[in-house]
Amino acid sequence: MAVITVKDKNAVLIPASVIRKAHIKVGDRLDANVELGKITLTPKSAVDRGIEQGLDDLKRGRVYGPYASAAAAKKAFDDRTRALKRGERATS
Repeated sequence: MAVITVKDKNAVLIPASVIRKAHIKVGDRLDANVELGKITLTPKSAVDRGIEQGLDDLKRGRVYGPYASAAAAKKAFDDRTRALKRGERATS
């Protein structure tokens, strides 16, 4: 068990060994809960992070479409994929 100390401004440093075991990366978000006097920090799920990133993409205008059909969407996706493989910036 790792013992940590609460520093100035309520800062808490989580030991690197705990971070590795929990698979936490810089920029990850944690849910903090207190239950029966115990504090738990739970990494937000990958789904939550994905939704957060998607919402950020929408806010910044990083979107494609709308498409007239599924076939048109698939073609645009395939075109972007080919362009990325060639190192180009896709336009559709």
